[in-house]
Amino acid sequence: MIKKFFLLLFFITPPLCFAGWQRPYVKTTGEADLTAPCMYLYPSGQPSKVEAPDELDVRSCDLTDWDFRAYSSLELADVLTFDSQTIFPQSALLPRTFNPDHTLLHGTDPGLSIRRLHKEGINGHGVAVAIIDQNLLTTHQEYKHNLLVYRDMADFNDAPADTNATAVASILVGKTVGVAPRAILYHFAVEANEINGALDAMPFASALAQIIEINSKLPPRFQIKAVSISVEFGPQDNGFAAFMDARRQLEKSGTAVFTANITAPISRIHAWDDPDRSSRYCRPATFLDKEEYYPEYKNASEHRLLFAPSDYRVVASPTGDEDYVQFAQGGEAWSVPYIVGLYALGVQVNPELNKWTFLKTWRETAENKTCLYNGVTFPVANFPNPEKLIHKLQKATQEKQGAGDDEIAVAPRPKGRPARNGPRPLWRGKFRPVPIKK
Repeated sequence: MIKKFFLLLFFITPPLCFAGWQRPYVKTTGEADLTAPCMYLYPSGQPSKVEAPDELDVRSCDLTDWDFRAYSSLELADVLTFDSQTIFPQSALLPRTFNPDHTLLHGTDPGLSIRRLHKEGINGHGVAVAIIDQNLLTTHQEYKHNLLVYRDMADFNDAPADTNATAVASILVGKTVGVAPRAILYHFAVEANEINGALDAMPFASALAQIIEINSKLPPRFQIKAVSISVEFGPQDNGFAAFMDARRQLEKSGTAVFTANITAPISRIHAWDDPDRSSRYCRPATFLDKEEYYPEYKNASEHRLLFAPSDYRVVASPTGDEDYVQFAQGGEAWSVPYIVGLYALGVQVNPELNKWTFLKTWRETAENKTCLYNGVTFPVANFPNPEKLIHKLQKATQEKQGAGDDEIAVAPRPKGRPARNGPRPLWRGKFRPVPIKK
């Protein structure tokens, strides 16, 4: 009887037993206060009318005296970025059918029929994933029960939680907005610094090294299966060689590493469009100029980058444990956790899944279409069909490539992209696809 008890305990809590951590080591971090940035953005009060694809960021702003009657409801929803702390004016000063609460509710759907997969029980249950980003609001209700390990590798201590870290965690494993709401989350908080215009990749390499160490102490079933990093890397970055060495070691052992190098953002045309209708995803990245739509998306399509939803997302807000934020603009950073979330669903239905098989199946089941936005036509290839992707993985036998059965093939790795001039936020910047061997 005692033997059976210890065996049960062993299998119920394997990550804790093998990795040597306990859940109390998930420490709390500080909430963010965005009232000061709001005052800085609008020192003279309400600006003139903003038109899409531009953004009106009013997170945590007091809009009591603002008048939005110059907007239609759709126009306001398309440009407005707001959160649970935003104070709106009385309804008489808002468009007739605009309701902030309804807009937040609409944006929580991850879209592309992913919730239908959740109803089938395909929700990433038990699959361990990792995020390497900045400091996280660890107590947010969207993912606090998913968060197994939080490692502060940059001594953030009680610094306010980062907006992007909180967003990507909720997109990946959020209970209402996430792609894989039953996955297990490891979060590594690092500082993303730039030196002379080049990213310092060493903190990311160090985090990958820790994931290798964690996996070495876990049986294969409980190892971290995928890593989400919402950053682009290239040979010009400091520590790039160390990062790539750690990445290769992880991927050879069966852990998929996804960065922004392999993604291209695409969004619904309007905030209130049906998130399950793939035909509505035709709004280009907002950091592109109109004349860049065709060459950038043609280049991305030809080089087989993965398109994934980015803008018009409701995500967890760093301002409070129960706060949310509707973003009119997202970017490459938010495509990465979406892709990793789908990978977690794939691992659930096909435990032997590897990155090579996942990418191959993604492209086989993806939609290739032509989009029209702002008078410009451009191609979009490899746009996901999550239901087809996951159901095909569910039926597929594991594909392997290489010298023997012990060698698991991984997707070819992009070599990186040229450095950009000046500083770049983690989730902005033009994507520069590089060739991927067929």
